[in-house]
Amino acid sequence: MARATETRARSREGESVVSQPGMEWMVLMFELDQSAMSLDGNALVGNALAKAAKAVRTALPEARLLHAGVPLHAEAAAVQAHSEINT
Repeated sequence: MARATETRARSREGESVVSQPGMEWMVLMFELDQSAMSLDGNALVGNALAKAAKAVRTALPEARLLHAGVPLHAEAAAVQAHSEINT
């Protein structure tokens, strides 16, 4: 809890928001039902985020999106490993 006072993120309507003049960032958290390191070769998280990003850009063309986090890196590594194992 002590770190909560060290951030500029504030809660608004249940979401974490960081504001600065002319821009707002919303931090979206999610949990996976399965391991991001699944070696089935499917980029489920990346594909779901790409689909969501397309919907956001359709509704808000001026929106800028940033995708980050360990699950995305883990999934990318798993997809690459699957490709290397199966070639």
